[in-house]
Amino acid sequence: MRTDATTFRKRPLLRIRTASCLVAVLASGCFRDGESARHVPVPAEFTLVTADGYRLPAICYPAPCENPPALIMVHGRGENRGAWAPLALAAQRAGYLCVAFNMRGHDGSEAPPNAGPGKSRYTEFTREDWLGVRLDIAVAKKAALEAGAEPNNLVLAGAGLGANLALVYASADPDFQAVILLSPGLEYQGIKILDLMRNYNKRPVLILVAQGDAYAAGSAAQLKAAGQGFCELREYEGTAHGTGILATTPHAISQVLLWLDEIVGPEATRHSKQQSAP
Repeated sequence: MRTDATTFRKRPLLRIRTASCLVAVLASGCFRDGESARHVPVPAEFTLVTADGYRLPAICYPAPCENPPALIMVHGRGENRGAWAPLALAAQRAGYLCVAFNMRGHDGSEAPPNAGPGKSRYTEFTREDWLGVRLDIAVAKKAALEAGAEPNNLVLAGAGLGANLALVYASADPDFQAVILLSPGLEYQGIKILDLMRNYNKRPVLILVAQGDAYAAGSAAQLKAAGQGFCELREYEGTAHGTGILATTPHAISQVLLWLDEIVGPEATRHSKQQSAP
């Protein structure tokens, strides 16, 4: 089952032209597979500063077009932004702007001086500390918008515990048009999401899971059943967890991009602009 990409966007379309993490002039249009890649901007590393003072290493993959749809990427527990590189690079070539960051408590992140004990290493985090990642996501979203992302075409992607945190955040922020959940769990580190899925509105959800990842696979089936709108579940062979699915299942990335194209993709964006033009 597919759905009309224009269904989930708000109008009118806005334009944000600031470019704090861009490192090249964007081309006037997005290219698809097989076309020249000479205009793809180089990914740029930068630092995010959250509202509560954490400093987070981040990377922006600018899109080769103006006002692109954007993916904000939340890695799993114990991982870092690099786990998203295979999907981010493929999505960039397809016309998406991507922002990936290291969550608080992870590689290279810095807690504020007054954070207190147990606030600088994820291994010591409490449930409330993990919920603080919502502030990480908020500043990553701001960076994507400042880099020129189309504000009506935002997608939040999460892996493992990051998937649970992504759904927590997106449930409270209607600016995100869709979420992608890799190996979500009914509960990770005290972050429960089944009720969130039951109450989530009809924005699209894509769930990816490996069949041999028993807890995530069982959780994904229940989350799919609880979904109230366009919720698609993709299952793969093996035991990979989170972004490991992208690394061990080559066609998973292309399937994610195909799904995205029908929801917020560059082609859908151009069609929407044509439809809304006077």
